[in-house]
Amino acid sequence: MLLPGTLKTFSNTKPSPGHDGLSLTNAQARHRTASRRLMRLLQVNMAALAALGTFLLAMGQQSRWLMGLALVSSLISLLLVDLTRIFSLPRWVTNILLIAALVVTGFDVLRYSGPLHVLIVANLLVYIQCVLQFQQKDARIYRYLLMLSIFQVVSACAFFHGVIFGLLLVVYLILALTALLLVTYFGEWDAQETNWQVDCRATQESRSSPLFISVTSDPPDPRAPLGINGALLGRLARVVVSSALFSGVVFLVVPRLSTRPWPGIAPAPVRTVGFDAAITLEEVGDLLDDPTPVMRVEVATLDGEPLGYVGPLYLRGGSLQVYYEKHWSLNPFFIQNEIRPLQPLFRGPGQSLFLQRIVLERTQGPEVFAIWPVGKWDDSPLLYDVDRTRVLRVTEDNRRTTYEMTTSALEFGRLADLVPATEPVRQAPFLQLPWVIFQPDWWGGRFVFHRDLYHRRGWNRLEELAAQWAKEAPWPEDDHFHLAKHFEQILAFSGEFQYSTEAVSRDPDLDPVVDFLTKSRKGHCEYFATALALLLRCRGIPTRIVIGYKTEEFNTLGGFYQARQRDAHAWVEAYLSPDKLSPELMGSRPSELWQYGAWLRLDPTPPSSSRAGANQTFWQRLWTTYTFLDYIWLKYVMQLDKVTQQAEVYQPVRRRVQEGVETLVRPERWRQTLSSVGAAIRRSLGEFSQWRTIGGSLVVVGLVAIGIFWLWRDPLRRIWIMKKLPLRRSWPPLADHVVVQVHGELQRLLERTHSPRLPGETPRAFVERVAQLQLASGSCECDGWTASARRIVDLYYRFRFGNHTPTALEVEDMAAALQTVRSALRGRRTINRRNNHVHKIDNPETR
Repeated sequence: MLLPGTLKTFSNTKPSPGHDGLSLTNAQARHRTASRRLMRLLQVNMAALAALGTFLLAMGQQSRWLMGLALVSSLISLLLVDLTRIFSLPRWVTNILLIAALVVTGFDVLRYSGPLHVLIVANLLVYIQCVLQFQQKDARIYRYLLMLSIFQVVSACAFFHGVIFGLLLVVYLILALTALLLVTYFGEWDAQETNWQVDCRATQESRSSPLFISVTSDPPDPRAPLGINGALLGRLARVVVSSALFSGVVFLVVPRLSTRPWPGIAPAPVRTVGFDAAITLEEVGDLLDDPTPVMRVEVATLDGEPLGYVGPLYLRGGSLQVYYEKHWSLNPFFIQNEIRPLQPLFRGPGQSLFLQRIVLERTQGPEVFAIWPVGKWDDSPLLYDVDRTRVLRVTEDNRRTTYEMTTSALEFGRLADLVPATEPVRQAPFLQLPWVIFQPDWWGGRFVFHRDLYHRRGWNRLEELAAQWAKEAPWPEDDHFHLAKHFEQILAFSGEFQYSTEAVSRDPDLDPVVDFLTKSRKGHCEYFATALALLLRCRGIPTRIVIGYKTEEFNTLGGFYQARQRDAHAWVEAYLSPDKLSPELMGSRPSELWQYGAWLRLDPTPPSSSRAGANQTFWQRLWTTYTFLDYIWLKYVMQLDKVTQQAEVYQPVRRRVQEGVETLVRPERWRQTLSSVGAAIRRSLGEFSQWRTIGGSLVVVGLVAIGIFWLWRDPLRRIWIMKKLPLRRSWPPLADHVVVQVHGELQRLLERTHSPRLPGETPRAFVERVAQLQLASGSCECDGWTASARRIVDLYYRFRFGNHTPTALEVEDMAAALQTVRSALRGRRTINRRNNHVHKIDNPETR
């Protein structure tokens, strides 16, 4: 017998016209049809489950061959073994393959150590699964495949994953629960075969009465797909939702024992193609269009309150000083080779510090990108490279990691262009020009002017252009701030220069920067930054090139910035000594902050039309939602350590509980809460007077809907409505539904007498058994209501299995019979409870 409530009965089944009953041959044929449907659904479900489980494992390993193996194995085994049955592995071949898989796994275990053993065992599960998929399957094989797939997913959780893994895990949960249900069906299906002998007895019973056909078991409906109904799908959905909610609550509530999150087994890091620690012109092209995510950045106060959008973010990865023959590098004569632990920023009077939380993806380089200037905040092991002004990671095992640092670069809710220098600055390295080279001699060496290089590579044109722009500026030569801003405006907004990532043909006799400024005025950010840095140096302004990322992609759902490889950027920082800072530039901040001068950020790159987008398209909004979900997944799942759990889970719950207790205990909190609620209600009613009308309408509509539901749910009231309303055209389908509902109401009335229907028991046998029990207990006279119940069952069988459409008179007859049964059995539930209680007291075995 199948599980109760899972497979539909013959609720929609009618034999072909011309038959008065359902023959045993037709029932067996339908049984076989339903059996094939169950088998096909189970085969497809298990193939999808096996492929998805291995796919989740391959996502962690980043193994394409494992993904291909799972897909090919599932498809081929489904077609050749399950659907067509033209091939299957013999048992001895299966044993040999399993032994070979164990031998290969044993060698791998001996060769590798540590966390790699997780990968080896997981791969063994995949090998065993592929072998078992090519066997003729029974309930035992299906259970093995289900357990192997679950173990693979458990192994996959050892890796570091994104939100796609979480979404696929939900799909896997649905498939796994469905597979578990179908495997249970498959195991119970053999027991269903024996119940057909009961059907034979039901057929013999039907011969005694032409109006009565007894079917002891409930065979599946051949017109329904396996008899899956809405009730079953609803139960399955409730199980999936409750399992997911329970797992989520347990995951959040169970205390973490470590202050650092489980990093997972990290695969090979992804090479950063947009950012490079050095700059070489004419090497960056289409690589800048790579949309691969690099990092997420949140900006907040030190108390953790998000600041939201603060304008374009410039995330420093390092800086360079010397340009020579297309290359930017460090000045070898001023290198300090000093790398020290990152220190906290000085928070002087009038200076505000802000928190920046960077979620950095897996990269090959050691750089940690951040808003500069940067200071230490948490216990993350970070170093500071003085020469390149960059932050470095200590660990070599690069994986997706979260860092928290401070910065003082925000002012009035925006990223400031001018920030105080945090240490003394030597200006000489930032004034080097490409035609001034170092010439060694016997006493050491000196810098000399290379005249041939100066004219041959066209550097004279660069100096002439710098002098021309300075002459056109309305500010004096010693006003370095406005002169630098003037040069920046010409490159970025004059329209004479165009931003492009495409390769441009350059004059080989000229330096690429000279060609960019005088001939082919097209290039990417490195050309613009190099040109501005050298032009300003020609006018005596110290500059340096900064490389990193510039992003304006702000996720409004999560409140964070998203930086991608295509956002790799280069810009310029010009140094302003203390004597070049006017009171207007220093503003209200004290002069002590400017004792070492300041650095002015300059971005001469014109805004790209591809990056400047006003309104988001549907796909951009969808991507924003995805990045927000990935942010939530990272913060509350992958990076949920002890500190985060305390701050994000325990403390908010504790605060809400304390507020609730204070509200219940303190009278002033009650008065305050009630007064605020009353004020809100009065304000709402004053502003929206139509709410009364809307609320009254909703109440009336709700009462009418409840009344209609109350009238329609009872079969007797439904029949009364059918007689009153002009429903003659739709009478046959309504009558069919009413007959089924009347029979269901009869069964519920009989079960209320504490006599549930037994498995395999026909409706008429159920009526007779309840009548005998009621007669034996002496609780009521059974002659009247038993005849009415038999009449209902007879009419139900004629409709269900006799291809008979009930008439209006027959429906009214069933209603009268149901009313008789209901009146007779009213109060029987209480009487039976009392009798059962007395029986338990009198029975010595229950004492």
